[in-house]
Amino acid sequence: MIRTIAIGRLRPIELLFIPLLSLLTVVGAQLRIPLPFTPVPITLQVFFVLLAGGFRFGYLSQLLYLALGSSGLPFFAFGGGLGYLLGPTGGYLLSFPTSAFISRRFINQDIPIYLALSIGLIVIHLFGTAWLAFTLSLPYLKALLLGSLPFLPYDLIKLLAAGAIIRRLR
Repeated sequence: MIRTIAIGRLRPIELLFIPLLSLLTVVGAQLRIPLPFTPVPITLQVFFVLLAGGFRFGYLSQLLYLALGSSGLPFFAFGGGLGYLLGPTGGYLLSFPTSAFISRRFINQDIPIYLALSIGLIVIHLFGTAWLAFTLSLPYLKALLLGSLPFLPYDLIKLLAAGAIIRRLR
């Protein structure tokens, strides 16, 4: 059976969490550490994407984030506009709603929270690295070395923190 998602089914608290999580992702993008060897900066975006995965309609916060950032508002790590979605880091950005959606889906199926968030993190790294390889015409292994492996220790810390918050709120 196919389920439809009706915005009318959102509870008032969820209506507050969607823009709040989107705004927090914006803040997370602005807190960035550029690395000299890659166009991908260290940010807190992944933390807020994973946190969004703990909420019923958290993926909508990431769709809102993408819509606002692609409209030209400087919400992405290095600015705003559709060009950023087509640039080297666009795959990471475009994976955010999918990551939050999949994380939530697995949490709903009683998969342990940290495992569900790990799957969401893998989605971000796979999409982001593939897009990085495509846009920079790199072999996938080189893109992996530039856009995924250096970030894993930081992203694992973000995953643990997001998981702890989600567990606490449940």
